[in-house]
Amino acid sequence: MEELNGWWNDGACKGLDSKKKDWFYPDKETGDGKRRANRARDICNSCPVIAECLHDALVRNEQFGIWGMTSPRQRLDIRRKYKATNMEGDIIRYYETIDECVNIINDIRRSKGRMMK
Repeated sequence: MEELNGWWNDGACKGLDSKKKDWFYPDKETGDGKRRANRARDICNSCPVIAECLHDALVRNEQFGIWGMTSPRQRLDIRRKYKATNMEGDIIRYYETIDECVNIINDIRRSKGRMMK
């Protein structure tokens, strides 16, 4: 997956078996989606490239799965929360750099119970 600039190769999810990889795409219809998503988040939480993963999902507007410890709904909330309009009317997105994504992840970890949906 060269288009991902190589960070993908260092992901904690890279070498998982197919059952565990399915945790990253929980099925709401089976009734165990939240449990599976939380298992995926546990893997993300110790991942060395969690910020790169979240950044990639945010800038690509990823609509599916757990990326960088976040669900699609959480990423939508992040895109709304972490932007502002400057005096010239330009939209500033506070998730467009890896360092900013590190700060977002730290915010998520601090408010884990509130943000995990």
